[in-house]
Amino acid sequence: MTAVLDHLAIGTPALTEGWELFGGVLGGRWAYGGDAPGFWWGQLKFGAGPKIELLTPAGGPDAAFLERFLAARGPGPHHLNFIVDDIEQALARIRALGIEPVGVNLANRYWKEAFLHPRVAAELTWPGGKRIRLVYEDGLPLGGALHHVRFTRAAGAFSTQDTERAGLLAKRLGLTVDLAGCH
Repeated sequence: MTAVLDHLAIGTPALTEGWELFGGVLGGRWAYGGDAPGFWWGQLKFGAGPKIELLTPAGGPDAAFLERFLAARGPGPHHLNFIVDDIEQALARIRALGIEPVGVNLANRYWKEAFLHPRVAAELTWPGGKRIRLVYEDGLPLGGALHHVRFTRAAGAFSTQDTERAGLLAKRLGLTVDLAGCH
């Protein structure tokens, strides 16, 4: 079974800072997105690595999950999305570890999903030595929070202006962005 990190989703009540940070300063390009029941989403792709997804509530009863998230935590990382080639096999392996996925929905022929709560998914690994570790710190909400994202630019360093602008925008989005190769 293979698993690929597809995207990091960031919840925000307003999309302006997200578009400016990830599309402007960091050079992401529009991939796709649109309306979903209760929220709007859009993804930006980069030359290498996973995409960034921005989520914002659109009102109505289906927006409650995202509105609760924003009310409790403010803007910030909402979820990591992995694409697996066999979701049934992935769910069986997860359950064999004593972890019960939440929000399992296998009804759609084209998009099946399940979630792991951060309290039970402290380290995720996949072939090639790739790994994501969720580190819990005192003072963070129950379950911890992803708050630090690192970007590397293949062609040249980020300017001082890019670094300052990225820091301000990221703070408004509830995260810290580390621009590797900065001077």
